[in-house]
Amino acid sequence: MLWNGIHVEFIGENVSWRCNNRCKDVRGFYFHLQTPEGLEPADFALWCEGPEDAFVEACRAIPGIAAEMLLEGRDPMECQFLIHNGEGNEIFTVPFAELIRKVPARARN
Repeated sequence: MLWNGIHVEFIGENVSWRCNNRCKDVRGFYFHLQTPEGLEPADFALWCEGPEDAFVEACRAIPGIAAEMLLEGRDPMECQFLIHNGEGNEIFTVPFAELIRKVPARARN
C-alpha cells in the first residue's frame, strides 16, 4: 500500500513502512489512563518503533493532559499511563508524578 509516498506493509499487529528505501518496523501500543476514578482504556493504538518510543510519547502527552485535568478541577498527580502492547500485555507504567511536580502558587513568581 502506498500512503503519502510511504510504502506501508501491514503484518498483524506490526507495521513496516519504507521511506527513501529505509524500512522501519513499528508496533501498536495502547496508552490506558489510570485515574483515581478508574481506568480510561485507550480506543486506539499509537504506532511506535518500540517501547522506548512509546515511553517518550507518553512523556510528551502528560503535560497537556495534566493541564486539562487541572482546568477540570482534577488532580493529575495520582494518574498514570498503563502502556500495553498489541497483545494486551502491560509493558510498563508512566506515573504522571514522575514528570510533573506540585509548585505552590507563591513559589512560581
